Amino acid sequence: MEIFSSLTWQEVIAQAATFILLVILLRIFLWKPFLQLLDTRRDNISGQIKQTQDALSLAKMLEAEFKEKMASSDIEGRRKIQEAIMESQRMSREIHRKAQEDAFGLVNDAKAQISIEILKAKEELRDDISGLTLDAMAYLVEERLTEEDDRKVVDTFLDKLKNIS
Repeated sequence: MEIFSSLTWQEVIAQAATFILLVILLRIFLWKPFLQLLDTRRDNISGQIKQTQDALSLAKMLEAEFKEKMASSDIEGRRKIQEAIMESQRMSREIHRKAQEDAFGLVNDAKAQISIEILKAKEELRDDISGLTLDAMAYLVEERLTEEDDRKVVDTFLDKLKNIS
């Protein structure tokens, strides 16, 4: 308490006034700007938190949209693959049917060609037989001397027929 006993009341009042003046000056010039700085900083941090939350919600929404699009594209891809498989099966059946039709056409054409060739061969054979018959008859008419000669002519004719076939 000796500290207070050496001070006079005027010194105490002067120091108290100086302290109050210092507090008022600090409040006016330092305290308000400091509080404004803190308010600005708080607002910036709140804004950044809000932006971060907005970005996070946007990212979640985009992720959900991406997953949905992936699922729908997966479904669409599977559908297109299924359509391609069905189209290839249809084309395969069409090619198979066309090949069968072509094969049947070729077989029928070959049969028709063989029939024509057989008819031509029969006609040629008939012409050959007719010619040989005429030759044999002419020969028989010219050579008609005896029964034995007739048999020789017929045998010769038959031998010629065997050589032709």
